[in-house]
Amino acid sequence: TAGGSKELHAWFLEASRGKNIRKTITVRLFKSDKTPGRGYNLLDCFPTRYSAADKDPVTGVSTESITVKV
Repeated sequence: TAGGSKELHAWFLEASRGKNIRKTITVRLFKSDKTPGRGYNLLDCFPTRYSAADKDPVTGVSTESITVKV
């Protein structure tokens, strides 16, 4: 979503400063034809690692990842 990267990063930074901020997150998997497939709701997640990469010059796609403890 728009602004999603800023929100994930801010959540990770607050947690790394000692705040116990837990959130419910949704993981949505997409099929090869790019239609929504299976989804999972993960309750009481706490971020443990965050990384962001620059845009791929060929595809223009940015990748970020966050590891959470459920």
